[in-house]
Amino acid sequence: TVNKTKKFKIDEKEKKKINQIFLNHKLQFNCNNFLQFAADSIRLREYSKLIFTMSIDEIFKNLIKFSKEVELSRKDLEYISIKNFINFYSNVDVERLRKIMKKEINQNKKNFKLLSLIEFPEFIRNSKDLYFHEQKSKIANYITNKSTEGELIILDNIKNYKDINNKIVLLKNADPGFDFIFSHNIKGLITEYGGSNSHMSIRCLELGVPAIIGLGSKEYKILSTKSFITMNCTQKYYKIIN
Repeated sequence: TVNKTKKFKIDEKEKKKINQIFLNHKLQFNCNNFLQFAADSIRLREYSKLIFTMSIDEIFKNLIKFSKEVELSRKDLEYISIKNFINFYSNVDVERLRKIMKKEINQNKKNFKLLSLIEFPEFIRNSKDLYFHEQKSKIANYITNKSTEGELIILDNIKNYKDINNKIVLLKNADPGFDFIFSHNIKGLITEYGGSNSHMSIRCLELGVPAIIGLGSKEYKILSTKSFITMNCTQKYYKIIN
């Protein structure tokens, strides 16, 4: 079923009130100008996001093509600096390029493992916080007034995105780059970071997807080890079942 949206209308009485507010603040435009500006801004904002997304998609397509040329896995590409792509791609032969990349990948994998052992505070007030800090519970943002229950799945741990169908997805960042998850039938979304005005919060509200945005590191880490929960966004709580 397709949800029909009502066409936005504003009567003359409301227009007069809005126009009076503009006059009171000595603003040189009226209600009609403002509504047209708002409509154009939203349209152009969404268009710019589309162009940006298409550009990023083109970059990733070329990176996938590149990985096949040098016989590297797509996962390993995460450990290569974009500077080295630019510096070496057109300047060295494929065999030498593969050796350079593999050396960097191995080194960066080691560095990543070491850095993963370090836990930084979410907010650094002074240099002492780098050496000692306490993880505190965070007030999360509950999106929609819906409830749901289901199996938890960590997005970073899966290879086939079809696996997120009918699951509650765990995701670290409320990043627009993960918008594709909404093309799957997810039951809910939980993120470690993000606010009530973040992209994911807005999208969940638009699509009616129950979500907990910005749960915080402490509780997110706990949920990452669990398999099944219930979420109640109206009463703002979740309960671990298993």
